[in-house]
Amino acid sequence: MKIGILHLSDIHLSKKDNSINQLIPKIQKACHFELNDIIKLYIIVTGDIADTGSEEEYQIAVSFFKGLELIIKEQNKYINSIKFIVVP
Repeated sequence: MKIGILHLSDIHLSKKDNSINQLIPKIQKACHFELNDIIKLYIIVTGDIADTGSEEEYQIAVSFFKGLELIIKEQNKYINSIKFIVVP
């Protein structure tokens, strides 16, 4: 069984600029070939997640993480588990 690790750091999500969702397909495309043989993927998020720490920014983060998980699962049929490890 092969596992994969995707590390994102200091994403500083902001309610002023939520264009982060436009990066979801770009992240998936950048990792697509490396994820071909992966069964389990760990997405590690370190550093600042929200710009000011507001609840709204963390809601944007949840939406971003769900969207990223969805597109990775859709495009990589062998991945059966995606786990997030968040260390702000």
